[in-house]
Amino acid sequence: MRTPSKPMLFSLGICIGLIFFSINIALINFNRLVVPEQPLVLLNWHADGEKLEICLLGETLRLPNFGGTWPGLMQNMHEQVGILYSIGRDEFMRRLDPVQQKVRESIGWP
Repeated sequence: MRTPSKPMLFSLGICIGLIFFSINIALINFNRLVVPEQPLVLLNWHADGEKLEICLLGETLRLPNFGGTWPGLMQNMHEQVGILYSIGRDEFMRRLDPVQQKVRESIGWP
């Protein structure tokens, strides 16, 4: 199997970005014109008692809380995202490099 080229990956990134941008524009216009009192969001999650609720474009999935671990997991995820934003792109890519190498080894890519 061939390794994808940089232009191919760049084009794929642009296409995926355009799709999410289009979905976001559609949601903004839907919320403004159709149902402004109940805005629709692309992705939203929150812990509701014993369950974790994940809402994706209005569809709700409820998962068990597994003994209260979801709020701690969500807090940890928010902290990690904040750390990634604060360290900058170069440092993030340096930290991500070992993970990418392990994925390449498991897939069999060079």
